Amino acid sequence: MTEPSRTAYEEWKEADSAARVAEQHLAHAWEDYFAHKTGAPSHTLILEVSRRRAVANDRLSRAMSTLSAAVARSGETTISTGSHPSGGKEKGPRVTEAE
Repeated sequence: MTEPSRTAYEEWKEADSAARVAEQHLAHAWEDYFAHKTGAPSHTLILEVSRRRAVANDRLSRAMSTLSAAVARSGETTISTGSHPSGGKEKGPRVTEAE
């Protein structure tokens, strides 16, 4: 993995982790609300969760573009997000040789 690709990947992982933590806080807030323990989650919390997920999604798109460009330049193995020949029984992306 090239340095820009690695950096983009690490930035996505960090943003995704922050989004997941915020999503867990929101999930717990909703659970408490539905259990009649507290009021509904604040609008501020909902907006923060939405913002963090948007940042993570943006960084994932950037990481995928950066990695795709690096793979295209190198002529090495590419990653396809299409369906796997196993009919979906295997997890993860399918790896194929570049044309």
